[in-house]
Amino acid sequence: MIPEYPVAPRQRDRWIRNRRPPKNPVDPWRPVGYFLEQEPDGTGAVVDVATILLANRECPFRCLMCDLWRNTLDDTVPPGAIPAQILYALDRLPAARWVKLYNAGSFFDPRAIPPEDDAEIARLVGGFERVIVEAHPALIGERCRRFQDLLSSRLEVAIGLETAHPAVLARLNKRMTRDGFRAAAEYLARHDVDLRAFILVRPPFMTEAEGLEWACRSLDFAFDRGAVVCSLIPTRGGNGALEALQARGEFAPPSLASIEPASEYGLALQRGRVLLDLWDIDRFRACAACWNDRVARLAQMNRMQQILPPVHCACVAARALPNRPQGGWVSGSRAGEGARPKEWATSAYNPWVSILRNEEKPRRQSMKGCEEIIARLNSRLSEELAGINQYIVHSEMCANWGYDRLHKAVEKRAIQEMKHAEKLIQRILFLEERPVVGPLGEVHIGSDVVGQYQTDLAAEEAAVKAYNDDVRVAAEMGDNGTRELLESILKDEEEHVDWLETQLDQIEQIGIQNYLAAQVE
Repeated sequence: MIPEYPVAPRQRDRWIRNRRPPKNPVDPWRPVGYFLEQEPDGTGAVVDVATILLANRECPFRCLMCDLWRNTLDDTVPPGAIPAQILYALDRLPAARWVKLYNAGSFFDPRAIPPEDDAEIARLVGGFERVIVEAHPALIGERCRRFQDLLSSRLEVAIGLETAHPAVLARLNKRMTRDGFRAAAEYLARHDVDLRAFILVRPPFMTEAEGLEWACRSLDFAFDRGAVVCSLIPTRGGNGALEALQARGEFAPPSLASIEPASEYGLALQRGRVLLDLWDIDRFRACAACWNDRVARLAQMNRMQQILPPVHCACVAARALPNRPQGGWVSGSRAGEGARPKEWATSAYNPWVSILRNEEKPRRQSMKGCEEIIARLNSRLSEELAGINQYIVHSEMCANWGYDRLHKAVEKRAIQEMKHAEKLIQRILFLEERPVVGPLGEVHIGSDVVGQYQTDLAAEEAAVKAYNDDVRVAAEMGDNGTRELLESILKDEEEHVDWLETQLDQIEQIGIQNYLAAQVE
C-alpha cells in the first residue's frame, strides 16, 4: 500500500524525496544541455533562441511534479563555473537573438548562481536582445533589479505559477501562493521586467475536465497579472512521486483532449503569447492515425499564434471532454475575463461557471439559533477581532522596517479576518441574537518577522482546530447554514496556516537575509 500524500510541507518533502530515483552525474563546469529553439516574438516574426540548461545546486523547494533535480548538484558551484558553462554553450551554438538561462531552480538563488558571477554573466549575454531566466517568486527582489541594471538587453523572468487553483497549488509543495505570484509580478512590472508564466495542464489531484478548466483559469490569472507569455506544460510523470500518486488514483497525465483546447483557449484570448511545451510530447501518444498531424498542428499554432482548423479523426469525437469547446469563442463579459467558449456561458454546460461568476447562494429563511451555536459563533468572533488587531500591528511593523511587500501581504490577512468577523456578525444577527464584541481574545505581537510568523501560525492553528469543532457541532445540530459558513471560514484559515508554514520554510531554505531582501520594494 502506497502511503498517503502528507498534509504538512516538511512531511511532503520527505515523501517526495523517498520516491526519487538517483541523480545523474553532473559536471559543474559544463552545462546540462544547450540547443537552439524558435519562438514567436509577438510581432508576427519568429526568433532563434539559444537555450542553455545550467548545472547548479538543487533547488531548495521539493515540488511534487518536478524532475529537474535529476541533473543538479548537492553543493553550490564554484565562482566562475556558471560563466564557463555559458561560454561553453555559446561557442557551440549558432547565432541567435534571444537567450534562455534555465537552471532547474531559481536564477536569483545565491546558492544556485553565485551573485559574484552576475556581472560576467551579463557581459557574456550582452549581445542578445532578450535574456530570459527563471526564478521562484520568493526570490524576486533586489538581486533581480541589480542584474537588470547590468544588462543592455531586455530582461524576462519566468515563474512557475503551475495552477491558479489555490488548494492544488498548496499541495504541489512549491511553497508559494497566488498572492506570492501576484507580489512578484507586481515587482517585475514596477521595474520594467517582463513576466513569463509556466502553467501545468492537468496537475495532480484533478480530473481531465478539471485540468482543462483550471489551465484556462490559470491563463486568465497570469495575464491579469501582466504576463507577456504563458507556457502550457502537460504534466509528465517520471519523478517517482507522480507515479506513486497515479497508483493511488490521484494523478493521470493529460491527453490531447485537454491539451489542445487549453492551447486554443489561450490563443483565443489574444492577451499575450501562448506556447504549448511539446518537449517529450510523444509520451502522451494515443491514436496512431492522427497523432503526427495533431502534434504538427500544435507546433504550427505555437509559431503562428493562431488557432488552426482541427484534425478530423474518429478518436477525437470519441475522446472529447464533456465541456470541451465545440462552438467557437466569444469575449468574456467581465474585465480581464478574456475570451471563453460559448458553452462555458451556462451552468448547465459547465459546473464551474457559478464559481467563475461568483454567483450567490439563495439565502435561508430566518431562524432562531440555539444557545451553544450562538456561544460558539461569539467565541470565534472574539478571536477574529483579536486576529485583526494582531495582523494590523504586524503589518505596520513590517512597513516601519521597510518590508513593503510583507506589509501588504499581512495587511491583506487582516482584511480577510475583518471579512470573517463581518460574516460571523451577520450570522448571529440572522439567528436573531446579539453579537458580543468583547472581551477580545489574546493578542501576541512578535518582535521580528520570524516571531510574527510563529505567533500568527499558533493563532491560525488554534483557529483551525476550533472551526473544525464548530463545524462538527453545527452538523450534529442540523444547522447547515451555520455549518456552511464555518466551513468557508475554515478553508480560509487553513490557507493562512499553509501560507505561514510556507514563509517559515522559505526562511529555512534560503536564509532570513535573502528572504527579507525579497520583501523590499
